Amino acid sequence: MNLDDPAVTLELLRQNAVVGVTGFFGSDGRLQSMGIQCALCHSTVDNSFEEGIGHRLDGWAARDLDVGAIVALAPNLQPVADLLGTDQETVRNVLRSWGPGKFDASLLMDGKAFRPDGRSAATLIPPAFGLSGVNLHTWTGWGSVTHWNAFVSNLEMHGSGTFYDPRLDDATQFPIAAANRFGHITSENDLITAKLPALHFYQLAIPAPKPPPDSFDGTSASRGKSLFSTKAKCASCHTEGLYTEPGWNMHRGEEIGIDNFQADRAPDHRYRTAPLKGLWTHTKGGFYHDGRFPDLLAVVNHYNSFLGLGLSDPEKSDLIQYLLSLGDDVPPTAGRRDGARVEATPPERSSAAWRLRIGPIPGAAGNAVRIELAGLAAGELPSDLVFRVFDVHGRQVAHFDHGEIAPQQGGAAVNWDGTAGRGASVAAGVYFIRAAAPSARYSEERKVVLR
Repeated sequence: MNLDDPAVTLELLRQNAVVGVTGFFGSDGRLQSMGIQCALCHSTVDNSFEEGIGHRLDGWAARDLDVGAIVALAPNLQPVADLLGTDQETVRNVLRSWGPGKFDASLLMDGKAFRPDGRSAATLIPPAFGLSGVNLHTWTGWGSVTHWNAFVSNLEMHGSGTFYDPRLDDATQFPIAAANRFGHITSENDLITAKLPALHFYQLAIPAPKPPPDSFDGTSASRGKSLFSTKAKCASCHTEGLYTEPGWNMHRGEEIGIDNFQADRAPDHRYRTAPLKGLWTHTKGGFYHDGRFPDLLAVVNHYNSFLGLGLSDPEKSDLIQYLLSLGDDVPPTAGRRDGARVEATPPERSSAAWRLRIGPIPGAAGNAVRIELAGLAAGELPSDLVFRVFDVHGRQVAHFDHGEIAPQQGGAAVNWDGTAGRGASVAAGVYFIRAAAPSARYSEERKVVLR
């Protein structure tokens, strides 16, 4: 499947299979408009089918998404240029300066496109999981989760709703927002406010994904845990349990050894102590709000120097392994449009030479499909092996457990007759067949097209 092919993109939009984007098609089948959701920036996929295609991972930061480059393609950016008091080409240059995984939510509040050092003022897209119990949201603590949802829905996504924040009336700090009364948004037809409670409830329910057990050194992480709350002094701000401070979790730049540029773009002029659970999911793009530290070693080295911790190289390594081990103890999950839940941790392929094969059944009529797991040794058929068939919306249409899967020489197989649970033939289209055997840490998926 070529994801760079516009025809493929259009078909995926018709099937409502693009994370965070909804296409609206006319009676002639042509795309007329599109809408976006929170998942565009704060969800990704587990690549279980191929790179860029898989089950949704809600709350994960979309660090490959180049928002600025996408917006820069808009044919008419004059309304943005008018707000910023410049021309469209300058706006496009600013947008292109963001780069993948970054966004500047403050640009249309204060008009500051670049930092004093000349680099883009955009910040990294943060994860939206593991926020239950955490007081303030965003890198600079603009407000609660639901405050920021209202802010973004009204001021960034330009939905029709209501938003109140008189702090934006400060013409010195927020000249654009104050001039346009962005802190006093009202709409005759409010389509946002009634949705905020459910969105808030769902977002707080997303756990920080637990890292795969072999993705970090457990022995080293155990030593790092001790360092975290003692010599390294991490727990003085990242209180264990929440891994941020309970209460007002905010600090000036001089307290953490950095400049105040980004902090001073927010109402409280401070940086939030970022929660640490799930760090392993968003190492791409660097660390801190602007990615100034390329990896966790650079972060540890910064604090080691700034606070005079005296950490040795082995202690730094142990601390990093502990940071990579952090996640919620509950099983990680990802949302599907049918409300079901699926494993969110990217599936790990077995080291054995198992291969999922899909093909037609010789001599069979209609859309009959043979599902075969090849490469099994004699007596190797796992008792928890299952085959499942999903449509493009993530709905399960067929299921075969161990008792229905027939052993054969070198593998196991089952025939799917192209029907759903009650015997009705499924519609033509794309389907995904998944084989899984948790006891063998095996999961594999293939696509089939029924015509």
